[in-house]
Amino acid sequence: MKFCFHTHYAKDLCLQYMQNKNVNDIFEYKWEYKYGQWFITFIEFARNSLRGLGNSPKPTFMVIFKETPEGTDIEVEYIEDIPIMFVDYKEVRQFWETKLDAVSVREDTW
Repeated sequence: MKFCFHTHYAKDLCLQYMQNKNVNDIFEYKWEYKYGQWFITFIEFARNSLRGLGNSPKPTFMVIFKETPEGTDIEVEYIEDIPIMFVDYKEVRQFWETKLDAVSVREDTW
């Protein structure tokens, strides 16, 4: 599963926003830089959600930011070997749309 987004924010501002959690986040997440790449792991749904991930595997995505003259392109790719993801792709898209005011450009949901 791969998502492509575009936001009007500069890359540095995107990275800063990802470091800070806010009340509009639909997931509690771990944001980390390792192996020369950014990764996000959705740990749990936000506190106000009726859903929960419980003991299910936590979905992890590799995130690539590419600065453009109009803002930043964002590629988000599911990297787990587990064929089933326990969050809906629409929720993943909603997270990025809300978090970085991003617009979905393309998604490959297989």
